[in-house]
Parts: sequence; structure tokens; C-alpha cells
Amino acid sequence: MDFNLTGEEEAVRDLGKQIFKGMVSSEHLAALEAQGQGLDRAVWGALAKAELLGVPLAEDAGGSGFGFFAFCQLVEQAGRRAAKVPLVPVVAGAAMPLVQFGSTAQRQRWLPGLLRGTHLLSVALEEGDRTTAQADGSGWTLSGKRTLVELGDVAERVLIEAQTADGTVLLWLDPKASGVTAHRQVTTDLTPVWSFDLADVYVPEVDVLVGPEGGAAALAWTRDRLRIAQCAE
Repeated sequence: MDFNLTGEEEAVRDLGKQIFKGMVSSEHLAALEAQGQGLDRAVWGALAKAELLGVPLAEDAGGSGFGFFAFCQLVEQAGRRAAKVPLVPVVAGAAMPLVQFGSTAQRQRWLPGLLRGTHLLSVALEEGDRTTAQADGSGWTLSGKRTLVELGDVAERVLIEAQTADGTVLLWLDPKASGVTAHRQVTTDLTPVWSFDLADVYVPEVDVLVGPEGGAAALAWTRDRLRIAQCAE
């Protein structure tokens, strides 16, 4: 078995290392933490400019098509510098399932801005959370709780799962929707995260990623990639 990296994987690793080493110092991180910032927008912009946010995405989705393992090389370099860049939730947790399961309209709506670094999507798929969904016309009404939501204050949508009478659905939750109450928390590495209390939150059909017929499989697919990316980081 050949464990050597491909040329594309080495290029992603080396470019990521160059960006993180040049922009992320202990002093820089201390300044961000003093400001309570969980997102280093300067470094995030540099990654977008270098076209690294689309590393694992197919070319027809606007990515480079280098694959998930190449993306993990980038994530590892971010972890080495403790960079405050949300590669795991934004790319592995949101962009990859968006490309895999999303409609053409959803892709067109979110991917261009995400790859430019101007729009943020996140994910909240903690296994201990409990959210239920009731059919409401063509959409769903949610109740429950989501925890450890990275970018909960700035993400335009957060991917969550909810249990219905017929199975699991994956939905794009709008953090600013009526019925969402957000609570700020801080993790042990001083990264701010959020918890959401959901009380009769309506999610329209356009924000449904996967319905009950395929939700459980899509959830497992997404969680697998999140876990691997978290380990790389």
C-alpha cells in the first residue's frame, strides 16, 4: 500500500502551511481571544483567495476536486497553528453535504459566497441533542435544542437534524428565525460557541436538505466526515 501523498495533496498541505505560518502567531491568537473573536477573518479571507475552501469539492461545484484527504492535510496544518478558522464546520459539515445532497437551487444560493469566504454556513449535529420536526405545509416546524454551534452568531444557516414521525430530516436552520433563542458559551480553547433553544421554529421547503426518506443515511455520511476532519485538526 502506497502511503505517499499525491502532488495535489502535497501542494494543499504546503500552501496551507505557508498561510498559517505567515499569519498565525501566538500574539495574533492572544489578540483574537482578548477580543472574544472565534473567527479569524483575515486568515479565512486568505484561504478563500488561495482557493483552498473548495479543496474537497468537485470541480462542477466550484471546487478543485482534490478530494477529502487533501482537505484533511489543510485542516491538519490549521490545527498545528491553532488557527481560528472554521474549516471543519463550514467545509466538512456544511459545504460537503450541500454538494452531496443539496438541490441545484441550494448550491447556487450558497456555494459561490461560501467559496469566496463572504458567506458562512455551519453545522450542529451533536448526538446528544434532541430536536423534533412536525410537518407544516411544505416545510417543518421545529422544537428542541442544539448545542456547540460554531459561528452561531454569524452563520447564515446551520445544518441540523430533526426527528419526524417518519424518520430523520436534515435542515438548514436560520439562526435569526423566529423562535430561536441563542446562548453564548466558551469552549476550553476559548472559542465561542452557541446553543440554540428552538420553540416552534418554521423551516421552509427551500431550506430542507434531505427529507425523511434519506435523512438517516445523509446524517451518517455527514457525521463520518465531520469526525475524520476533527481528528485531522
